Amino acid sequence: NPTDNAHINVQFTNMEKGTYQLTLYNAMGQAVLTEAVQYTDGTIIQKIQAANIAHGIYYLLVDKNGANYKSVKIVIE
Repeated sequence: NPTDNAHINVQFTNMEKGTYQLTLYNAMGQAVLTEAVQYTDGTIIQKIQAANIAHGIYYLLVDKNGANYKSVKIVIE
């Protein structure tokens, strides 16, 4: 999932309603960004600003109520 260093789009579709935590970790395991997303229904796209994040490999962790829901590798170019 390369990004153009402007933003990262995270799409939520047909998920359990509630608040999800998005955390972007660098390759050393340090959290560099955290956002909360309220999902109610349908499809939503959450845009994460990545303009101030250095180029490199990151991991986006999506969790709900402290439980890991999904983890995705992100490459910022």
